[in-house]
Amino acid sequence: MARPYTGKHSFRIIEREKNGTIYVFEQESWYDQSTKNTKYKHVLKGIRDPQTGEIKPTRPKSKKKAPSDVPVTVEITFNAMLEIIKIVSEISGVGAEVLAALPNDRGIAEKILTLAWYIFSNDGCTWPGVENWSNRYLKLLPYSYNAITEDIYQDLFRYIGSHPEISLSIFKHRAMNFGSGELLAWDSADHPCGSEGVTDGAVIVNKSNQPERCTKVLYLYSVTSRQLIAYQKLPGNIADVSTTTFAIQLVKMLNLQYPEVLQDNGYYSEGNIGEMLHEKIHFIIRVKATNALVSSLVKECYDNLYSGSMDNIIYIAPEYSGIAKCIEASFPYKRKYASSKKNLKAGDTEWISAKLKVFIYYSSYQKGKDDHEFRKRFAEVREDLLAGAYLNNESKQFAEQYFDTGKKPDGTIVVTPKRQEVKETFKYNGFLVLLADKESDRNNALAKYRMREKIEENIKGHKSHSGGDTSKTGDSDDFFDGELLVEFLGNSMRESFWSKIRAMKAELGVCNGEIEHDATANLKLEDSLKNWIRKKSFTNILHTFQTTELLRVSDKVHTYKLKKPITARNKLFLKKMGIAFE
Repeated sequence: MARPYTGKHSFRIIEREKNGTIYVFEQESWYDQSTKNTKYKHVLKGIRDPQTGEIKPTRPKSKKKAPSDVPVTVEITFNAMLEIIKIVSEISGVGAEVLAALPNDRGIAEKILTLAWYIFSNDGCTWPGVENWSNRYLKLLPYSYNAITEDIYQDLFRYIGSHPEISLSIFKHRAMNFGSGELLAWDSADHPCGSEGVTDGAVIVNKSNQPERCTKVLYLYSVTSRQLIAYQKLPGNIADVSTTTFAIQLVKMLNLQYPEVLQDNGYYSEGNIGEMLHEKIHFIIRVKATNALVSSLVKECYDNLYSGSMDNIIYIAPEYSGIAKCIEASFPYKRKYASSKKNLKAGDTEWISAKLKVFIYYSSYQKGKDDHEFRKRFAEVREDLLAGAYLNNESKQFAEQYFDTGKKPDGTIVVTPKRQEVKETFKYNGFLVLLADKESDRNNALAKYRMREKIEENIKGHKSHSGGDTSKTGDSDDFFDGELLVEFLGNSMRESFWSKIRAMKAELGVCNGEIEHDATANLKLEDSLKNWIRKKSFTNILHTFQTTELLRVSDKVHTYKLKKPITARNKLFLKKMGIAFE
């Protein structure tokens, strides 16, 4: 007969020796009625001391670390703003051009690109902020080894400036994308340089009538592709009209084939026309309506245009009426080399004959704006003359043209307007006169020139967008040249970004025949994005995506991936830019 089941557990101490060490276990045993087997459980109690017989613990029991003792790391693995910048760097060609210009020095190339990214994304922030910016996004930047400190970027600027072949190589790579016969513009901007170490600096009177040490920077700009091609630093006291010869030399050096140059009247002179004719550079250049070369033609067309006849309307710009005329004239060219065939020596003046088109336009809308600006300027200069205030060169020329000044016996200043000069100015306000050697269509000529007006605004805006409207901290020409190159690259990226935005807006909300795209919900979302873009500035658009990130959080025990929320509209913007936020 089997023993009755009691359900009791029995305990006993057992010892096991391993490698000379005696381990003491407590053995628990019991009978499992379901399996009809005896089961065992062993718990290690410690090690028996062979001398004293005392049981000692094998090791102290580890304590669980408090959460504060566990090191936590956070790493940004994706940032939407930097992804946008990366795409723009590729579209503009800046990334490829810098790497191609420095094939044997990738570290320098990556630093240049990182600084160009910074100046592009921060819209005029000063250089000391680059250290914190590069430290935050370190692993996602072209230069990802360490943050760019003040010492690093200052040494980089001096290195670039002392190696002019770097900027020249970049310009040549940019010029390779310039097609034959493209529209080209050049314009200049005064950059404050502050330091006496910048040898091209010259003291000029700025628009606030304050003396300021500046240098002039001449920009070459492709109107067709809306891209900066090159720049050159010139002395700050050089007039715009005197920069044309140098700009033509830069065009030749970059091997730009047969461009058509668009210029305003600040660059007009008969000598510049002769220079471009000799170099076979086509042009459309604005001249004053009172210029001796075209004044007779303007008077001939005056009544017809001023009457508002619809026969002469310009359909691409309905606010303008226009008439095309033709003239033949000779222009001087100062020879750089002797010519035995023409029996001319170097330095002699050669007269080049040419048949040119004269396009005369009138806009009553523009006349209203011109009249308003003239009245405002007239009042400002008159007030300064009466107060005996200091006048810059531009104000002096205006005063000499429109005022007679004198003094009464008691010393009171007398300012009398030159009524005939003022009347003549009001008469020709609203007129636009263009001179061209190649273009023959009045609609195309105006369309091209108005494109140049937009480019001029962009070039003038480059200073503020790159921090160029503040005095440079550099102590030498080398430093200044290096800083200019990085600003130039950042502004080239800016132009490409706006071109991308313009193309995006043109497509948003427009049916294209695809069922999924033309769905009402999608068109409504695209329309929302278009309106959002219209209301946002360049900086607002970029910085909207500054916090759109993917994060990797690790505490050496677990790793988590965090994806920050994003609106459907912003997600659509990234998709249109070619970026998937996954």
